[in-house]
Amino acid sequence: MDSIDSHIKIDETTKSLIVSGVSEDQLSIDYTDDVDFTELVIALTKCVDKEVEINCITPDEIQDDKLNIIISTIEDIYEKYNQAISEEIKDEDESSDVIEINEVDKNDLPF
Repeated sequence: MDSIDSHIKIDETTKSLIVSGVSEDQLSIDYTDDVDFTELVIALTKCVDKEVEINCITPDEIQDDKLNIIISTIEDIYEKYNQAISEEIKDEDESSDVIEINEVDKNDLPF
């Protein structure tokens, strides 16, 4: 399965996280108040058809507890997305298995 890297960067001047790699444009997630992951989830739903796994690349050290929780949540979203993609591919592989049916001789029927 192919994979792409999604980089998460912190922009402290605008109090937002910049997410790249999951869509053509960078996504900006504001963390001043309530955090809205809608744009990220919409971008991920568009990636489903591509059947690519997403690797989350985050900043090394984060001192802010709120940012740690937000980034951890994004990592969880990516993990669930990757699990869903893996299961979908596995289901497709299983459903494409060929089942052989032996021809039954009509004279061998029990009735």
